[in-house]
Amino acid sequence: MTPDSRPDLETHYVAPRTPIEQQLASIWAEMLGIEAIGIHDNFFALGGHSLLATRVIAGISSTFQVELPLRKLFEAPTIAELATEIETLRSGRLIANSTALMRVDREQIDRLPLSFAQQRLWFLEQMEGELTAYNMPYRWKLRGSLDVEALRRALEEIVRRHEPLRTTFAILDDAPVQVIQPSGRFELLVEDLSSFASEAQAAEIQRCRRLEATKPFNLSTDRMLRASL
Repeated sequence: MTPDSRPDLETHYVAPRTPIEQQLASIWAEMLGIEAIGIHDNFFALGGHSLLATRVIAGISSTFQVELPLRKLFEAPTIAELATEIETLRSGRLIANSTALMRVDREQIDRLPLSFAQQRLWFLEQMEGELTAYNMPYRWKLRGSLDVEALRRALEEIVRRHEPLRTTFAILDDAPVQVIQPSGRFELLVEDLSSFASEAQAAEIQRCRRLEATKPFNLSTDRMLRASL
C-alpha cells in the first residue's frame, strides 16, 4: 500500500495490520491531519505535541474503554507499541472484572495519586488554565411549592456521599495528588426574579444559565458540584 499524504520520515510506511492498529491510525490521522500513518511512525515525529497527546489519550479511552496514562504515549510513541499496550490492558481488564473491588485503607498510604482521567484534566489545566470544556450543566424546572432548605440539604448529602465531588488536586513532591475535602455546608445560590416581568424573567434565566454553564471549576479549590435556584 502506498501512502497518499505523509511527511518525510526515516521509517518506512507499514500499514495497520489489526483492528486495534486501524482504529489507532484513524485517531492519529484525525488529530494530526495526516492521511497515511504507519504503525512504526513516531507520534512526535509526525508533529504531535503534549496537547495533542492528551486528545489522543482521550480518544483511546473513548474508543477502547481502557484508561491509558498520558506518559504511555511518550514511552510508546508508535501505533504498534500502543496497540500492544491496549491489548495488554484489555486482557487484564477481563481478569479484573471477575475480582471484587477492595476498599483502600486511607490511613495506610501517604498520598492518593490521580487516576488517569484526573491526570488528563490536571494536565490540561496546567496547559490552558481553568477549563469549561468538561462542564456538565443541567437544568430542571420545578413546579408547585418548594422547600428550598430541603433542596439545599439534599445537594449537601450528595456531595457528602460522593467523594469525587469534594476532591481537589494538590502538588506534593512535585507531583499532583488527590485531596478529599471534609464534607460541609453546601451553598445553594438563590436569585429572586419575582419582581421581573415575564419576558424579562425568561431573558434573565437564560443569562444566568449561560453564566453558570461557562463558569470554570478550579481543580485546586472548588467542589465539583454547584447549583443555583
